[in-house]
Amino acid sequence: MNARVRTHLLVAGLTVVCSPAAFAQIVINEVVYDNAGSDTHCWLELKGPGGMSLDGLEVVGVNGNGGVEYQAISLAGQTIPADGYFVISQDGTTPNSDMTDSNVNYQNGPDNIVLRDATSLEVLDALGYGNFGATDIFVGEGSPAPGQTNDISLARCPDGEDTNDNSVDFVLDADPTPGTANDAQCGGPGDPTAVSLCEVAANDADGVPVLLNEYVICTGVVISPSGIFSTSTNDIKITDGECCITVFGGDLMPIALGDEVEVIGTVSQFNGLTEISNPLLEINIISTGNPIP
Repeated sequence: MNARVRTHLLVAGLTVVCSPAAFAQIVINEVVYDNAGSDTHCWLELKGPGGMSLDGLEVVGVNGNGGVEYQAISLAGQTIPADGYFVISQDGTTPNSDMTDSNVNYQNGPDNIVLRDATSLEVLDALGYGNFGATDIFVGEGSPAPGQTNDISLARCPDGEDTNDNSVDFVLDADPTPGTANDAQCGGPGDPTAVSLCEVAANDADGVPVLLNEYVICTGVVISPSGIFSTSTNDIKITDGECCITVFGGDLMPIALGDEVEVIGTVSQFNGLTEISNPLLEINIISTGNPIP
């Protein structure tokens, strides 16, 4: 038998020590790396055959700015539970957590998370996310997945499937499922609905946005650039001369006062404030230097 190929099954504990080829069945399945505030309660989920040992593997971040590795997490002594989902929690508060490690707090991006052999450094799976510029370092698969923010997960969809293209395999999921199967809508919600800012701002009698969770597209002029609530995430306020709306989420863009922007995203509410945010947030600059309405 090849010295590199060793398979050992303990029937009672159902622990399988695997060859590198078997390790290829393990994938990064879901992650929350960016939560509101100081990025607490972050987590990462792996999916693979139940009972498989994770000995010899590690998860490591690779900075999109320069390619420096950081936040390595050793998986020595760990085993995938019988259900096939292994959850690493930043602080142990994540449901169905199997392991706690503060290093699971990765940067907002553009960045990368890599699952690899800790000795040979052979990459088993890699996820790159965010908006990568010409000088940024992408070590994921295919093209980058969208950036995640504010308690929304980046989830493999369909659950566990890998086409070796992050942009195809991952979607933003407003209802994360640590330790259970991803149930996000694959392929996106279809075309956004064109609405005015006043339609976005409208609330019902209970103070809930009429368009809550609707996927919309609208335009407005920036009257407040980012930097009020976050220095790493877009948090602009736009107006069409009649109503104003906050746009929050995504990797920070160079958006200035007076820029006219097209915003595509999901209507949400945070602490009573109606805003357009993730999932699927996209901000496009149409023109610059416009007068403030």
